[in-house]
Amino acid sequence: AQSLVLLLMCLTPEDVSRVRLGTLSPYSVLALRLFKEVFQVEFQITTNTNKQQGGNDDDTEEMDKTILMSCLGSGYRNMTKAST
Repeated sequence: AQSLVLLLMCLTPEDVSRVRLGTLSPYSVLALRLFKEVFQVEFQITTNTNKQQGGNDDDTEEMDKTILMSCLGSGYRNMTKAST
């Protein structure tokens, strides 16, 4: 599902798209490499390392393991679509 969201971000108009994801799967990493080669779109990856207070009685802290990904869309247009 991650790679589909990233693909749609690549195909958007030339504007910045952002999404917050969990840990990237190996398939998503491979897809990012493919998107860079095909669409010339590079993603900016920002890790979120905020510590959150745990809900346990021993007051353990949990790391928020999310990443924020942003990219500038390629502006893809379907040229075979009939225009009226």
